[in-house]
Amino acid sequence: MLSVNTFFTCFIYNPNSEYLTSKEQKIATIASRVLSFLSLTLLPRACKFFWGKKASSLLESPEAIKVLTERIQSIIKSSHPGVVISHEEEKAAQRIPCHQIIHGLFLGNSLAFLDTTCLSFEDADEWGRGGVIKQTLNPLNIERVITLCPLSGMLGDFSIPLGDSLQKDPSIIGASLKNHNIDWLNPGKSARDMAEGWLPLVHDCTFPNSAKASQESTGMTDDALITFQQTKIPVIKETDIKTWFEPVFQRLDEAVFYHKRTLIHCQAGVSRSASILAAYLINRFDVTHKEALSYLSSKRPCVRSKFVPQLREYEQALFAARAR
Repeated sequence: MLSVNTFFTCFIYNPNSEYLTSKEQKIATIASRVLSFLSLTLLPRACKFFWGKKASSLLESPEAIKVLTERIQSIIKSSHPGVVISHEEEKAAQRIPCHQIIHGLFLGNSLAFLDTTCLSFEDADEWGRGGVIKQTLNPLNIERVITLCPLSGMLGDFSIPLGDSLQKDPSIIGASLKNHNIDWLNPGKSARDMAEGWLPLVHDCTFPNSAKASQESTGMTDDALITFQQTKIPVIKETDIKTWFEPVFQRLDEAVFYHKRTLIHCQAGVSRSASILAAYLINRFDVTHKEALSYLSSKRPCVRSKFVPQLREYEQALFAARAR
């Protein structure tokens, strides 16, 4: 009979060790599997519960939030501007579903969003034949999703028949996310990735539950855009700029300061979602729009905002309003 120390040494490093009898090998193998199960399931949950509560209580302190804010501000300002990214590097980055921007905060595309939905779908095999069932498993353990594009724009990225199913009933996504305790905010249902889409995006992120046009999962039509410009743009212009995007920004705060793992995305993760993240960095960390975009590009090289003039105007108006 082996000593206890020798047994546990073999158990930890090699349950099938020749120093163990067949009975001891079976016991060591079973114990190893039990320990593996506990370490992969219960232990992470326990750590998340206890350390999550501890981290949240620590960050309730205004001093701790101030220190973290200054640290992130320093990191953003120290990112190297003007780094030339080749077309190949940009395309390669765009093929990656998402990138981590700040701890707990991810910027990505519609495929990153699909990964969080926990939906099963049928995909083609390597010979183009259907029938391969795949399951999305939320590999990054995302707890909240912020969508900044119409669902119709994303469905083309989803494999058949998932895309057809979602076209007919987009609530499938919401139901699956809810069943898996993933919070979903979709203020970008009408967002267009062009200059005239800026104010609709501002409005829907500032009043995510108020705009009727924003409830269209297929996106805003040309007629709806004209109506929006006539009725909603005056509302935005009369709204204090310091409150722009605030419902979205508060959720991003929970990701940055309280580690609620959050994915913010649009169709490609290049312009719309990146622009809102840039506005967030400008607002919360007092950086310029150039510094914000440079930092985002350093994290996700394919970032190319189509709202740079609008971000510059937002930065200038926000800092002027705070100076008054």
